[in-house]
Amino acid sequence: MPLRTVTYMFLCLLFATSEATASNLNYYDFLSKYLKSDFSMMSAQMDYQASISDSLSSRGLFFPQLRGDLSVGQTTDELVSNKKYYNYSASLEQGIFSYKNIARYKTSRLIRQAGKVIYGEKVAQRILKVTTALLNYKLSLRLQKLRYADQRNTRSSLLRTQKRYRAGDISKTEVWPFESRVFTSTARWEQAKNQTAKKLRKVLALGIKQSEVDLFIPKIPTSESTDVTKNGAVKLASSKVEIARGAEREAFATMLPELDLKVKASRERPFDSNYAAEYDRSISLNLTIPIFSGGTDFYKRKSEVSRRISSQYLYRSLLIQTTNQIDDIRVEIKRVKKIKALFQSSHFAAKKNLRGVTSEFRSGTKNSIDVLSVRKNLIEAQIGRINAEFKEMSLKLVLLYKTGELTLPKIKRWGRGSI
Repeated sequence: MPLRTVTYMFLCLLFATSEATASNLNYYDFLSKYLKSDFSMMSAQMDYQASISDSLSSRGLFFPQLRGDLSVGQTTDELVSNKKYYNYSASLEQGIFSYKNIARYKTSRLIRQAGKVIYGEKVAQRILKVTTALLNYKLSLRLQKLRYADQRNTRSSLLRTQKRYRAGDISKTEVWPFESRVFTSTARWEQAKNQTAKKLRKVLALGIKQSEVDLFIPKIPTSESTDVTKNGAVKLASSKVEIARGAEREAFATMLPELDLKVKASRERPFDSNYAAEYDRSISLNLTIPIFSGGTDFYKRKSEVSRRISSQYLYRSLLIQTTNQIDDIRVEIKRVKKIKALFQSSHFAAKKNLRGVTSEFRSGTKNSIDVLSVRKNLIEAQIGRINAEFKEMSLKLVLLYKTGELTLPKIKRWGRGSI
């Protein structure tokens, strides 16, 4: 059995085995497992947990504050000399009205919501990056298989041509183009293998295991959403507007009065028994009224107003920009679909033409240049169709990301695929 036939059968068996193993993997389960073990997502999760803790910390401002103090000292005055004592006290403070605390708590809740949006956006970005890397690898692998098949067919054609030359049916000039084509197809196969190796390294650099690179990616659906506000960046910009509005309220609250209730009980006990212990109990209602701060509070509020207006402008700009991007992607998807259909038709036509020209070449009515020209058209049609197919999938993936639909729950509904 020729060596090339053995090699071809081995590669076919290898590809079939890897695809059979990959078909048992679910893409949703893979992403869920991957995101839990990815260090960048762990960092994003901790940032979100920090925003939750900050919100709970601000809520504590509305609860009573209980404190205890213990001190040891010595005093000397006109009536008492060298009196040594220890003192312990307990105080309870309860804020009755503080708009500053209210505004601070509301702002912390907005920051917590923004933290959730940021985490969701980072998840979507990671899914986009991982899936894109896998698609690029699978595209290179598909092109590598095509180049290998082309190289194998070209060698077979060269052997048939050499056989006809030895039989005296054709001249040596009929053989040379096939020999040149063999070298060219082999070089392009090597280039394709090199590209596949590069794409594989990029996939592995993301922390994906070697055993997981051949899993099937489900068929990527087309987003039908028209709600631009679900985009992660737009949602985050909207959250920043609300946070800026909360910071404006908090700056304004510094110019408002505050009302607090304070209850305190203390006991001072001397070390010397010649002195009596002293007890002190007090209850007070404190009203704090800001009068003049040298313009600090006024200009602080003014700066927060400017920041809020700036964030609103940024939000509107991002909304328009994202809308245009989504429209452009939808138009590009339609264009790529048409190109894919054209390459598909070209592929079918080139296959029929190749069969006819090859038959005529064997009968002597066509020369080798005709065969190589048709085969070149066939390869170009196949490459164009594959590139258009993967381009369409990549655009659909980006469209899902731009419309805020690239989430794990929605990926779970994609089902199993064959990419």
